[in-house]
Amino acid sequence: MFYANCIPLVLKFLNQDMNMYVTAENSIPSLDFPTCLFYIPPPNLGHSEPHDTLPDDSSPKAMCWRNLFSTVNMLRIIQKLTKWRPPRTMMLNVFKSPPILKKTLKISHWLVHLYVLKLFKLQAKYLGKNWRKANMKILSSIYQHVRHRLLDDWRTVVTWTLDNGRLLRRNRN
Repeated sequence: MFYANCIPLVLKFLNQDMNMYVTAENSIPSLDFPTCLFYIPPPNLGHSEPHDTLPDDSSPKAMCWRNLFSTVNMLRIIQKLTKWRPPRTMMLNVFKSPPILKKTLKISHWLVHLYVLKLFKLQAKYLGKNWRKANMKILSSIYQHVRHRLLDDWRTVVTWTLDNGRLLRRNRN
């Protein structure tokens, strides 16, 4: 179930343009939480802006909280499915999750960053030396923002070799 359905489906969900998804305006103000319980009159729409002023693209956009927290929950699901399970963590590399997670890091919310960095920490030892060289900012932010345990081995690179018919694990720094 995990290999064939859940992990690829969640990664496919995360592979869309996440900034557009999180900032999408798809809520009806009269049906949002405070107004659905207590009637709050809508704001006066009679005073509008002149049409010659365009919105500034550099200004931060308001995020849709439903879309933001659905993204956070999807990241939490992947993290819970792969934590302490190395075969599932290696399957994240098979499904090409590092570029997808790297695109998800562009969302400017601390909770999204935390869970993406946790996922990178889980699969960092399986990614290889070239990926580590190209993504040192991600590795340093993992070191700064994610809690560490005493016996964490995420900084080591694990390679699997076949020696005399046996599968051997070799750690390389």
